[in-house]
Amino acid sequence: MRMSYEELNGEGMDFQGLDWEDIGVSRKYARERRKLTYKNYTNKLDSDKWKIRPFDGAIPSSENFYRFRRMDLRRNIHLAHFQLRNVLACADRSHVFYPGRDVIHRINPLSGHSDVAMDLSDLHHVQVSTLDAKHGMLVVGTFNGEYCMRSVHSQDTRFTEGQVTNNSSCITNHLQIHESRHSTSPLVAFASNDQGFRVMDIASQKVILDTKFKFPMNCTALSPDGRLRVMVGDSNSVIIACAESGGPVQWLSGHRDHGFACAWSEDGWTVATAAQDKSVKIWDAQLASVRGLRFSPVGNGPPVLVAAEEADFVNIINARTFRHKQTIDVFGEIGGVGFTDDGNELNILCSFQPNIMDDIWRQPYRSALHDEEGLDEGLARGGPAGPRTRLYWDDMEPF
Repeated sequence: MRMSYEELNGEGMDFQGLDWEDIGVSRKYARERRKLTYKNYTNKLDSDKWKIRPFDGAIPSSENFYRFRRMDLRRNIHLAHFQLRNVLACADRSHVFYPGRDVIHRINPLSGHSDVAMDLSDLHHVQVSTLDAKHGMLVVGTFNGEYCMRSVHSQDTRFTEGQVTNNSSCITNHLQIHESRHSTSPLVAFASNDQGFRVMDIASQKVILDTKFKFPMNCTALSPDGRLRVMVGDSNSVIIACAESGGPVQWLSGHRDHGFACAWSEDGWTVATAAQDKSVKIWDAQLASVRGLRFSPVGNGPPVLVAAEEADFVNIINARTFRHKQTIDVFGEIGGVGFTDDGNELNILCSFQPNIMDDIWRQPYRSALHDEEGLDEGLARGGPAGPRTRLYWDDMEPF
């Protein structure tokens, strides 16, 4: 089912296909209830409790950088981990990839046609944690430290597979495909939960860089010239590292919790990072928390920074002044965002659970986990937590 711009009808039908008149409440009232029941997850107690200072101004939502075109409903989206939200890969306007159960789906947003790009059912207990599609290749990372890859344009569901790490804490937290400064073969950078960061040549499947840090990296982004890399992870610090050696060249402080999103603008010197403290920081490289950051490509319209929150809100911020934004307001978990058509189109992956409207009317959220034996209570949303484990999204209560 597809929702188009022409089918929108105010409270009668919004762009998620929700008929608020039939539900019997206004969308505005449901949004206020959702704010009361949704609890931001933190690893550091009260890191998201900010005292607003005079110079800390909220960015008003007064811009219209993008206009709604359509939404494809009832697709088989599967978010395996509530903290890892880089599971939407946009290779081009007609090739967009996202995970389902034991498969990677491919959808053509122009036609609405979808099919299976990778059939992962033969892999043992596979759970997709991250993926990327660039330079003609699709690469998928898993909870078991495996990678699966194939050509973006292949019509075959088969793929090449390999192992990034065999460590007991082997979740692939993030991967990024990028060009090499020394060869024509693209590279893929893996950030793993074993505190390792590795870069692999896709053509030879040979690891050309293997670096260890004192904490796991959750997201990395290469600078446009390929010389530096911004890295965020299970630390309050942001690292600027040498892309060739992997060694840190600068440590940046300012966040109060673990980081899960970062982006490097094509202008070469603007870097954005986001952490579970609900802050997004803009750094000058010359000198819900948000779980997804993307800068728009240079050259088409005003530059924007897309900050996708954990759930419900995608903020499109003026990346020149950082004083105004456009807010996309949905109900559901945000799995990822991605640009196509050189930045003229923005795709958003949203997982909407059928019972979400019932959950909105519940009491404020208390516990995120079932009281099952073997689950670490420290991983529940709302309190401090220990190291990340293989906590699956399916093991968590709805909120």
